[in-house]
Amino acid sequence: MVILLDSKYKPPGPIFIDRDLIKSKAYLSLTGIAPQVLLVFMSKRKMARIKSNGNKRKDTWVISNNGLITFPYLEAQHAYNISQQRFTRAIDQLIEHGFIQVSKDSSGLFGTPSLYSIIDTWRFFCTAKFNCMPREKRMNQVGFCR
Repeated sequence: MVILLDSKYKPPGPIFIDRDLIKSKAYLSLTGIAPQVLLVFMSKRKMARIKSNGNKRKDTWVISNNGLITFPYLEAQHAYNISQQRFTRAIDQLIEHGFIQVSKDSSGLFGTPSLYSIIDTWRFFCTAKFNCMPREKRMNQVGFCR
C-alpha cells in the first residue's frame, strides 16, 4: 500500500536528533507507534541558533516554536495512517516518558488542535528526579448524553 503525502503535511528539511535521546532508557522503552510519532514531533520543531561571542562551535540551538507545535488527529490519520486510538496511546506514552507536554489542550472542539511542547525530562527517566505529569483525562461528556 502506497500512501502519498499531501504537500501540506510534508515536513521540510532534515531532522536533528540528539544521540543521547536514542540511547536513553525512555526512548528504548517506547512501544507501538510512539517512536514514529516522536520523530514526527521532532520534524515539526523549528530550530533557531543563538550565537555566542565569536566561537561558532559554542553556538546553541533552541526550539523557536516550542509550545506552538500542532499534530492534529486528522493529520495522523490521513498523512501517516495512524488510527485515533493508536495516536492517543502514543501521545499518552510520550507524555509519560517525558518527551512532550501539552501546552494548550483544545479537546478537538471547533477544529482547533492542541498545542504541544517538546521537553527533555526524558533524561531523568527511571530516576528520583523524574516527575511524570500524565495528561488530564476529560471527565465531562461531549456530544449526545443521557
